[in-house]
Amino acid sequence: MKKWLIILVVLGVAMAVYWRKHSVMVLPGPLVTPEPAATPPDNATHAGPNSVLDTVPSSNARPDPAFAKWIHEEANQIEQLTPNSAAIRQRLVDVTRSLTPAQAWQLFATARSPGAPAKEKIFAAFVLAEAGDRANVQLQQLITAPVITTAPQEPHSEGEMKGIQERSLRLMALEALIGRAEHDPAAREVLEHSIPNIPDTYMKQLAQRRLDEFKRH
Repeated sequence: MKKWLIILVVLGVAMAVYWRKHSVMVLPGPLVTPEPAATPPDNATHAGPNSVLDTVPSSNARPDPAFAKWIHEEANQIEQLTPNSAAIRQRLVDVTRSLTPAQAWQLFATARSPGAPAKEKIFAAFVLAEAGDRANVQLQQLITAPVITTAPQEPHSEGEMKGIQERSLRLMALEALIGRAEHDPAAREVLEHSIPNIPDTYMKQLAQRRLDEFKRH
C-alpha cells in the first residue's frame, strides 16, 4: 500500500499542476463510505483464484451514483495523501477488501473514460491495483486497451500530457498484476493471456520478461 500511495501522490501532483492551468478545481466535499452497487453488470463475474475472466460489462450496466460520488471525493483528496496518512490508507484498504465486481467495472470505466477528470482516472486505477484478485480482469482490460488521443502529441502539449497520463495508468495496472503474478497462479495466468494483446511495446516486453523470470524459478 505504501508504494502505491507514493506513486499516486506523484501522478496526482503532476496532473494537478497541469489541470490547474486548464480547468477549475473542485473542492473536496465530506468523505462518504461507498454503498455496494445495486445491480452488477450482467456478465461481470467475481475473479476467483482459479479463473481467468475475459468478459466485459454489458452495455446496460448502470454506474452506482453513491460509488461515483465516493470516487470523486476521494480523488479530490489526492494532494493530501502521504505514506503516513493512516486513516486514508485504512479507508482504502477497507474498500478494496470488499470491492464488488460491479464496483470494479465502474472503476475500470472511470479509468478508461476520456471525459473523466485526471485525478479520478488515476485514483480508479490505483484502487484496482490494490484490489487483489477482485480486479484481475479489470487490470487485464486496462493494460490491453489502446491509448487513444485525438490531440497532437507535440512537446508540452495537452495531447502529450494526456498520452503520458494514459500510459502511466496502464503501467500502474501492469506493475500491480506483475507483482501478484509472482506468487499467485491466477494472476500469472491473466498476465500470460494479456501479453499478446498489450499494444505498448515497452510494457509488453516488461511483462514477458517478468513472466519468463517467474517460470524459471
